Amino acid sequence: MQFGALTGYSRSVIEAQPGKEEKASRRLRVALVDDHQIVLEGLTNLLSQDRRLSIVGAATSAREALQLVRDEHPDVVLMDVVMPEIDGIQATRMIKSEFPEVVVVGLSMLADEATRQHMIQAGACAHLGKDTELPTLLDTVFSCIE
Repeated sequence: MQFGALTGYSRSVIEAQPGKEEKASRRLRVALVDDHQIVLEGLTNLLSQDRRLSIVGAATSAREALQLVRDEHPDVVLMDVVMPEIDGIQATRMIKSEFPEVVVVGLSMLADEATRQHMIQAGACAHLGKDTELPTLLDTVFSCIE
């Protein structure tokens, strides 16, 4: 997994837009979902270095993800697609049906067009490959909450 350096990402669009003061004045609450602990730890370490973000929790299954969203009310969920039992596509549907305001961004080893389309149809704002560099991931997350 290659995320690139933490420096050099563009300033969030929400910080510059009028009318977005509430979101710009607080940290964006992010929940992470992946069935691999090392991926969760890596994402937590990388994303925690961005002062605009607050990692509110991590889940290793769709059921845990739904409970995490219920408990923590994140703004954004970074969702793995391939997970045992219930995949990220179905998990996205579950989250969006109960919490339509929560933004879901798919993040998966499967970066093909069919997977992207399934995630978008399930309600995700975007779908990125896990080989995406950190600046692109951050730009996507902030673009999705505009």
